[in-house]
Amino acid sequence: MEQSPPTQLRLPDLSIPIPPGRYVNPYCIIHEQDGLRVAVVRGWPFQTWAVGDTAGENLAIVQLRISGIATIDELARALERPVSALYSALRKYNEDGFLGLISRKRGRKKGSRDPLRDRQIRRLHATGCLNGHIALKLKCAPLTVTRALERLGLEPNRAKKNELFAESASSGPPDVVEQSIPPVSTPEDATQPPPVEETGETASSQEPSTEEIVEESKDIDPQDRSLDRFLASQGAIKDAAPLFAPGESLPWVGILLAIPALVKSGLLIEAQRLYGDIGPAFYGLRTTLLLIVMLSLLRIKRLEHLKEYSPTALGRVFGLDRVPEVKTMRQKLHRLTNGPSEELMLAVAQRRTQTDQEAVAWLYVDGHVRVYSGKERISQTHVTRMRTSLPATQDMWVNDGDGRPLLFVTQEAHPSLATALLPLLDSARDVIGERHATVVFDRGGWSPKLFEELVDRGFDVLTYRKGKIEPLPTDWFVPHPGGPGQPIWHLHDASVLIRGNLWMRQITRLVGEHQTTIVTTRQDLPARTLAVRMFNRWKQENFFKYMRQEFDIDGLCEYGAEEDDLLREVPNPEWNDLNNAVRKARLDHQALLISTLDRKHPDVVAAATRMSELWQQRKVVPRRIRVADLKRRTVRLPARAKNLYDGLKTVAWHIETELVQAISPFYHRTPDEGRTLITAALRSSGSLQVCDGQLVVTLAPQSSPHRTRAIAGLCQILDQTRTRFPGSSLRIRYRIEGAEPAPEDAPTTTSAGG
Repeated sequence: MEQSPPTQLRLPDLSIPIPPGRYVNPYCIIHEQDGLRVAVVRGWPFQTWAVGDTAGENLAIVQLRISGIATIDELARALERPVSALYSALRKYNEDGFLGLISRKRGRKKGSRDPLRDRQIRRLHATGCLNGHIALKLKCAPLTVTRALERLGLEPNRAKKNELFAESASSGPPDVVEQSIPPVSTPEDATQPPPVEETGETASSQEPSTEEIVEESKDIDPQDRSLDRFLASQGAIKDAAPLFAPGESLPWVGILLAIPALVKSGLLIEAQRLYGDIGPAFYGLRTTLLLIVMLSLLRIKRLEHLKEYSPTALGRVFGLDRVPEVKTMRQKLHRLTNGPSEELMLAVAQRRTQTDQEAVAWLYVDGHVRVYSGKERISQTHVTRMRTSLPATQDMWVNDGDGRPLLFVTQEAHPSLATALLPLLDSARDVIGERHATVVFDRGGWSPKLFEELVDRGFDVLTYRKGKIEPLPTDWFVPHPGGPGQPIWHLHDASVLIRGNLWMRQITRLVGEHQTTIVTTRQDLPARTLAVRMFNRWKQENFFKYMRQEFDIDGLCEYGAEEDDLLREVPNPEWNDLNNAVRKARLDHQALLISTLDRKHPDVVAAATRMSELWQQRKVVPRRIRVADLKRRTVRLPARAKNLYDGLKTVAWHIETELVQAISPFYHRTPDEGRTLITAALRSSGSLQVCDGQLVVTLAPQSSPHRTRAIAGLCQILDQTRTRFPGSSLRIRYRIEGAEPAPEDAPTTTSAGG
């Protein structure tokens, strides 16, 4: 049978006069004839396509552009098409060739296989759901479910054969998608974890923990959590359960060393008690708090810095397919801020003080100024370390006797330490209870009236003496030796009367020719002990410096500003201007008087008159006014989210501190290099293995053998805590590659994990 030749596009007859076409440029014109368009280049046909054939026209455009005959702008103007569409065609051609120019119908062909939906159908079918119920949950036709089951080789579930459905028929069909999160269980009715040995069991494992109320993951592949994400979108999951994938040479595996100390801190337990949950989500309450603390320990100082890390590699360490994006983390932080965030930080601080009664007997109080360099107009305060006044926000911190932070409060204004002490110590009472404590602060809190109020409220005072003091004779000082290896201090101890009604103990220290005087209401302790406690105030300053450099507590965690308190009183700018003018007029008057030595000289009289007028003007202007009366109002930075974020960073600091204390028996340079070693260990790579209900963490060797042995000792301590990863029943086992086992008589204190 004779076959007909294939249909070909017919070229226009150029012998026939062709009317002027679409002008592209002096070398190219596009003519249209009999439903065809032809691009003529220097009188010769270059490309032909049918009118309405978008793919053919895009090919002609690409050919003309690549050949250098015409530009995209010239072709877009001649064909009356958007420039962006032509550039898009050029990009698709460069990526996929001619096939990239062929428009494909978006979406799946009706009735085609969807791997994600098939996986969800398989899992719902395994739980005993009927076809109609599966179709209802997946929002598809029942026939689609039936065909999918046939394709997967599965028999449809039937009511009379489904034992699971028969047992729960009285309460309705089983529904894994709509399972509710059970309430917080008490120790009596909580689901008990697998039995463990009594030796080394932490106190935290005996309390209700987050893993008792989190469902098991519905996914099988740890790197594909699509079903859990789908269930979270349907409101069935409040927090995704961790699901770990085995792997070798994984980055940041060392961060799991911090899990026992995090569990011991009680952060997750208190958050569960106060929040319950933050709504249906794949990244729920437990996951969000754990991520913020762990990322801080990894020195990911701001949420924006997450963009610099691989989300899948970082998420794999925490049992996730990927960590959330910056936008998601901001939303979670905002949701936590709208809840009982202040109560959460208070509860964690109370737990911490219960474990160390001695440390809270001394409270170091000082202010930390966070300099602001944004565009908002906020009030200024004096920055001591920069010796100038800048736009800033001030936080008042309370640290214990070892320099560890207890709590901090963001001040709306910038008061002196003397005016901020009482409200701050009232907040500290919620943490330390009714224990008697000695408050240690610098000269900024000097106020005899304040001292009396502190004594009335059950606090003792230890501070520097303010004002001019006559130096004491050097032969009055008595040597006070310390312990082995400690220097001898030369001190003078006496009692002084402050402002005529308050007797205090005055201790003066002599160093060379310099004398430093401190006063206190404590009469029961040796002079050297009180002097050491006073000069240990620099531990708090060192803490501020470390947190500023390593944890970025001065950084912003959200943008924008809010309206300042309109009733708050601030210094009057007009009064300040007049006061400066009065000072200048007084100096001018004194200079003229010295130069003329004549009080009746006209210039001196004029200067005196000017000074008197300015003084009278200043007298009628109020020294302080409300914010509402300012000509240019100031704003303030939002504090709640910042306080929560910094509070979680202090939790990270405490975790790091406990790990440093834990390696001290194995690393003799711990006072100098302990934090550096722990920071490096937390960022170490390693491997993960899941077997027999255990998550085996094997770290890579450290930079030197003695540092590797120190981390091996830490792994031994952490291994004895028998800690389970939050949200799962996996017990974490710690190892380090290439390390010899610690000797049997090595210290095995469990400070890091309980």
